[in-house]
Amino acid sequence: MAEQSAIFENTLVGILYAREDAIVRVNHAMETMFGLNRNEMAGLSVDVIFGKKNYARLMELAQEALERGDSYSMEACLPRRDGRTFYARITGKAIEAGPQPKGVIWLVDDIDEEKRIQRLREDTERIMRHDLKAPLQGVLGAADLLMDRPLDKTSRSLVDIINCSGKQIQETIDNSLDLFRIEEGLHRLQPQKVDLIPLLRKISRRFEATIRDKRLSLSLDEEGDSATSRPALGEPRLLENMFGNLIKNAVEASPEGGGVTVALRAEGGTMVTEIHNAGVIPEDIRDRFGERYATSGKAGGSGLGAYSARLIAVAHGGSLDFTTSEQEGTTLIVSLPRG
Repeated sequence: MAEQSAIFENTLVGILYAREDAIVRVNHAMETMFGLNRNEMAGLSVDVIFGKKNYARLMELAQEALERGDSYSMEACLPRRDGRTFYARITGKAIEAGPQPKGVIWLVDDIDEEKRIQRLREDTERIMRHDLKAPLQGVLGAADLLMDRPLDKTSRSLVDIINCSGKQIQETIDNSLDLFRIEEGLHRLQPQKVDLIPLLRKISRRFEATIRDKRLSLSLDEEGDSATSRPALGEPRLLENMFGNLIKNAVEASPEGGGVTVALRAEGGTMVTEIHNAGVIPEDIRDRFGERYATSGKAGGSGLGAYSARLIAVAHGGSLDFTTSEQEGTTLIVSLPRG
């Protein structure tokens, strides 16, 4: 019992035990976060600590999970005693499942620094989007002017490389701006019929060097006659961005000598694309897969590829799901409106 009490008191995450919405016990981390001692908090309603609106929303969203005995998490801006606020991730689990649990354990994780870094990254991305466009237009304009002049074969080839590389950078900036607009709810989707077969073939060719180096195979299973189109409704550039990120992730995650399979099928009014590889999504990020910066153990990984892919799928009225296991590998499942 003494050992359990020591763990309870010394853990860095705030712990609050509540019964019938009243606080029974808190640990030292809770006292530090909120600037109140445990005697002041004991007996208070949980909504006094979390804020009435936060707690009402939390209970509305978490009720079913708590009754099933599952945990539920949400992020909220919480008040400290001195009037300042901080961002926290709140996770709750009932002591005993049922419509009237004997009590609920709430874990409160201070993520203020995490949010600050996220805001800094977002601000940096916006500045980069803005500041790169003007000089890039100069580079592309100069390349176009040079192409109109008489050049020898070597010079023309070099100018062509400058032009192609500049356009790739331009496309990256435009994709980043599209994602920013989607995040902010400012993007007005202009969907059209997009045949996914030639789009996926085009994307697959980008990774031929990596596929060769890792001795992989990459196959496109079109479920039937290869001449049959597989149209989805969407914006071509956004769909190319989404599938490019997902296939890139699959190729990088696949073990050497393995295979990546891209399968297409129609289900009623939905076009389903499944991207399979033999790798496994790390267990510590499965619950956060598709969230911004959710990554684990991948050199240079940021988690932005899966995040942007999910953002694009949802913006099209679709979804991005996955299955993963040591036995079956990983399958990413993209559902889009059928064209």
